[in-house]
Amino acid sequence: FWRRDETLLASGAWLGAGSTYLRRDGRPFIPIGVNMWVNDTNWPFFPSNANAFEWDRDFAEMAQRGLNFVRTGIWFSRELLVDRPTRTAKEEVLRNLESMLHAAGRHGLQVQFTFFSFEPQTTMKGGSGILGPGRNPYTDPVAIEVQAAFVQSIVERFKDVPFVSWDLINEPSFSNPGRIFAGNQPNNDPTEVVAWNEWLRERYGTTRVLAEAWGVIPDDLRDPAIAAGMPAVEDPPIAGVPLPAAEDLGLDRRATRGQVRAFDYNLFAQDMFSQWAAALVDAIHATGSQQMVAVGQDEGGVTNRVLNHFYGAAVDMTSLHNWWMDDALLWDAFAAKRPGTPNLLGETGPQPSIGLDGATRWDETRGLGLAERKAVFGLAAGNAGAAIWIWSRTDPYRWNRSDGSSTVWIFMLSGLARLAAAAEPYLSDAVPGDVAIVLPQTLQLSAYNAYAIEAQQNAVRALFYGSRAHAYAVGEHQIELLGEPKLIILPSPWMLSEPAWQGILEAVRGGARLLVSGRFDLDEHFRPTGRHAEVGIDYQGQILATRENRLAWPGGEGWLSFTGDKTTHIDQAVFADERTFSRHALGEGEILFFTLPLELSDDVEILSQIYSWALAEAAVTPVYDTAIADPGIV
Repeated sequence: FWRRDETLLASGAWLGAGSTYLRRDGRPFIPIGVNMWVNDTNWPFFPSNANAFEWDRDFAEMAQRGLNFVRTGIWFSRELLVDRPTRTAKEEVLRNLESMLHAAGRHGLQVQFTFFSFEPQTTMKGGSGILGPGRNPYTDPVAIEVQAAFVQSIVERFKDVPFVSWDLINEPSFSNPGRIFAGNQPNNDPTEVVAWNEWLRERYGTTRVLAEAWGVIPDDLRDPAIAAGMPAVEDPPIAGVPLPAAEDLGLDRRATRGQVRAFDYNLFAQDMFSQWAAALVDAIHATGSQQMVAVGQDEGGVTNRVLNHFYGAAVDMTSLHNWWMDDALLWDAFAAKRPGTPNLLGETGPQPSIGLDGATRWDETRGLGLAERKAVFGLAAGNAGAAIWIWSRTDPYRWNRSDGSSTVWIFMLSGLARLAAAAEPYLSDAVPGDVAIVLPQTLQLSAYNAYAIEAQQNAVRALFYGSRAHAYAVGEHQIELLGEPKLIILPSPWMLSEPAWQGILEAVRGGARLLVSGRFDLDEHFRPTGRHAEVGIDYQGQILATRENRLAWPGGEGWLSFTGDKTTHIDQAVFADERTFSRHALGEGEILFFTLPLELSDDVEILSQIYSWALAEAAVTPVYDTAIADPGIV
């Protein structure tokens, strides 16, 4: 145990955020560290338990190995940690956390503390679970008030500890506590229904406008039980619109018009989660705390849940836990980074993979390369640092052996920490490069989510691996962050919001070149807009009915294959004269248009050739030169 040392708790360095990297007392800082609770079998119940001896011992070892960052917090058992009448943290919990901070302060470690995990409504996981007050984790003011009281009870105690920062929630899902990690899923409680209708009214105004967007008649929008009690008017304000059904949120080749609502619900989820995060940030600041606040999202932040580029405006730092997508490690680190907001690899390490014989694929030797690639790709993509999962002797994902010795992965992490420390004096925030990839978020938020992800991944692989170039990511719905690139790549967007299109055109008129492939004329609800004809690209939209398609452009020609279910679902653009490429001057810039959705083909090598040609057309200077032709080496 420790005797309270106010001087120790007030010592250490303050953590702040730049646009790419963190700052420790104003100087560049790369956090390289671990996730850690107590190094025994009882870690899920932290901080109702404590072991000051273990913390001091393990933190000393971390510091000796050059590690500088510990992420910890509450995962499973919040019901055990709160005073029932007030729903605030128990004194014993605060003292245990204080004990951990004493140990961290002794060894110069930064500590990030996480308040909630997966969703903030469940206070005890396992079995049927226990839900806290309120009906919805994110839309019920009662629930949010209770959450804020719990958060403030911890922050108030430690708001003046300079080496502490906060993580609102680990790997959040929206909004159904019973369906986490399954995309955004409605909870269908009264507070969410009210919030949904308020959101629809703000976006669409009247029932007629919404009905046109969804392709239904106005009478079909309302829940009949609610509509029966409403006065009859010609174009009533939006009210009583039910949340989408689960089958409306995924792709089915026998789709009904209900699937067009997936975009709206997923965008609603982004806005509601961002508002929730902003409310809790305000609650933290209300205590007087100026400490950094983050969200610890996993790959749901770049795929199909609450996305980093949306909620990133509400916090100081976003995160990526790159667990599952072993074949897209550069892409997920790249796509997680919102311009102007640092992104941390908050959990990284090999996700266990067990063969049919019961043996793990990722033992210490075979998993070392994967562990290293995950961390290094994150840093190479402009992420702020990395924390491994998990410093433990007992967890299945542990980086320590059960006898207390270290795995070879720890030695790799220590080497990375030494590299980061040596690089820090030379660091400045990254300057946006000459190439921007605009993430097609409208497609990503729709039932066609998987195609948007594939297009992004192929674009990154072709550009970084094949063309040996570099780029930064900008979300379509954050187009104001585009900057002034020489080349804009808009990969197979198909559906596109009008504000994004106008923002891109403004950049083109200012001198940028835009490379866009496939249809881009449909709006968020799959309705033609005519925007292509307005810039002189007078194509017709047609289904992509053939697997093999010939492509020719000024830099070459070849065949593109569209396998799987591509010919079942996706479209192409077709010119009357059957050209597959055209170029169109616009202001000081130019649009390079390909009729086929290049990034949805199987042929990444041809895509790399096209990107290399476009880089030359845009006069983009290569970042580096190499004679290595191996596409597996960046």
